[in-house]
Amino acid sequence: MTQLVCLNGHPQVKANAKFCYVCGAQMAMPLAAQAGANPLNGLCVRGHPQAKIGAKFCYVCGVQVLTPNQAHGVCLSGHPQLKPGKRFCYLCGAAVNASLGGSSIVQPTGPTINGRYQIVKEIGRGGMGSVVYRVVDITNGQSYAMKEIDETQLQPVSDRPEIIRAFQREADLLHRLDHPNIVKVYDSFQLGIKHYMVMDLVQGKMLEDLLTVSPGGFPEARVLPWAAQLCDALDYLHHQTPPIIYRDMKPANAMIDDRSGQIKLLDFGIAREFKGGKKKSDTIKFGTDGYAPPEQYGKKGVETSPASDVYALGAMLHQLLTGKDPTQNPFNFDFLILGRPPVSASKRVIDALKKALDVDATKRFQTIAEFSAALTGQPFAGSQPSASGQKPASGQQPPAQPAAPKKGGGLVPSAGPQVPSATPPAAAAGNAVQVSVSQFDFGPVEKGSMAPSKKTFTVTTAQGATAQIAASDPWLVAMPSTVRSGGLVEVSIETGKLPLGQASQTPPDIGRLTLDQLKRLPGQAWWLIGLGLLVGFGIRAIWQGAAILLIGWLGVLLVAWSSRKLLPRLVVSASGQAGRLTVSAGAASQTITVRVKAMPSLWRVLVGWVVLASVVLGEAGVVLLAGWYLFQILGGLR
Repeated sequence: MTQLVCLNGHPQVKANAKFCYVCGAQMAMPLAAQAGANPLNGLCVRGHPQAKIGAKFCYVCGVQVLTPNQAHGVCLSGHPQLKPGKRFCYLCGAAVNASLGGSSIVQPTGPTINGRYQIVKEIGRGGMGSVVYRVVDITNGQSYAMKEIDETQLQPVSDRPEIIRAFQREADLLHRLDHPNIVKVYDSFQLGIKHYMVMDLVQGKMLEDLLTVSPGGFPEARVLPWAAQLCDALDYLHHQTPPIIYRDMKPANAMIDDRSGQIKLLDFGIAREFKGGKKKSDTIKFGTDGYAPPEQYGKKGVETSPASDVYALGAMLHQLLTGKDPTQNPFNFDFLILGRPPVSASKRVIDALKKALDVDATKRFQTIAEFSAALTGQPFAGSQPSASGQKPASGQQPPAQPAAPKKGGGLVPSAGPQVPSATPPAAAAGNAVQVSVSQFDFGPVEKGSMAPSKKTFTVTTAQGATAQIAASDPWLVAMPSTVRSGGLVEVSIETGKLPLGQASQTPPDIGRLTLDQLKRLPGQAWWLIGLGLLVGFGIRAIWQGAAILLIGWLGVLLVAWSSRKLLPRLVVSASGQAGRLTVSAGAASQTITVRVKAMPSLWRVLVGWVVLASVVLGEAGVVLLAGWYLFQILGGLR
């Protein structure tokens, strides 16, 4: 016999009951009809799970149904929520993600891969038919990038085994590396014909994209901090056991992280271990035409070495300085243009690039440390790897396995910061700290208006030490306040906190001037004034004139006094400000002067003058009225 349920969901004892024996509510429908009920289909406001997807009213009690919606949030298990603002899932109790790796709400919408990584969106496509997704680790809600290759998309078919091996080799290589300028891989796996690599999500802009915006290249002051970071990364690779040769240095494989300002090396698909001493050549061509040295073109008996990475880095630096693409004319570099405006490369840099780009590998710098020292004119500060072969350049230990991805930044393009032209930072020694600029000038800035464009500078410290940045004034802001060596610091102005100047006009002290003039009168003049008043005691016109003069003098005194007091408070003017940013690392520090001219708005100036004029005119009116009243009294008209 079919059992009934009331409108409040209570199962009934009697099959023919019309009202609930528990609450007295009317019967609804047979309980057996709830066989298809599922909380994922929605819940009514009384908590009944629904049998059909998209129902607007509950099939049990007829009240409104709430349906899951990803816009209300998604829990760590991937369930969309019924109501916005909930902290825990209505279905499984797991925490609900309000933000996944950013300040804006980002909710995963795609399938879950390998039971752990839920796709948020596609963020790029690369070589070998690879697709890069932004994903969320549902175990902890953190975001990072996942690279996928599909064997069916690899062409030609004969190259599939080699491409798959290269992909797996890249994942294994990056998994054991830990350096702040190299993207970190945390996981890799295979699902059928698809292969996956899970890595840091770096948000920033490729050097290739920056060159598109600035086709004429960049000044030396901007390029050398990038070069220092790339040298440190390559030196780290070359000191692995066995050494790792990157072999594909080019602007498309280097991204500037928006958060830290550091360069991240991407795409290690053709990196290889150096077998030094063996008479074996690289039998197939690797790298990119124009950036790759001659030995990477399969020259018999020649193996790529650290000097090969020196050449590729030199080719890229030449392009960053001149804007000239080496792929258009491989092995030919115009060093003359480096010494002519608008390119402002120093002779030291030109000489270093000439040697680095020699087609004869034996005549180049044989180590990255030598190349870096020649570029900067300072000893290379890179540290050596540990006994395990890992160089702790990042100052952090690699996460234990299985590791969760870092929250942060991937292959998501965004506007890159602009670094001003200035003297490049030198490599630091001991506790030294160097900054790429010595001063900034924001020019005229209206108080309370939209902030002007941010300015940036780079910080270089000894052995990758951390530097602290402190501002001298509340209107001056530096972000971040702590930065590692090679990082970018953004400088901005809080316009609402800019102090304004006071009006330079100062009304004269009429009372003091009058007394000074009266003191200069001779004694005979005072006797004549007194005699005149006595003789004219009965003449009202004389006393009326004296009263008018006295009232007028008091009125002028009042107006001058109030103007002198109110003018500095009501009327403002432009004010030049000079703040300081102190960059310190250990006992060493550098100072950057930041200048700005604080300007009052036209409305603020007008209001100040109008208020002051109103006060002065009001006082003058009161004085005139008092003088007229006294004149009438002395005239005997009242």
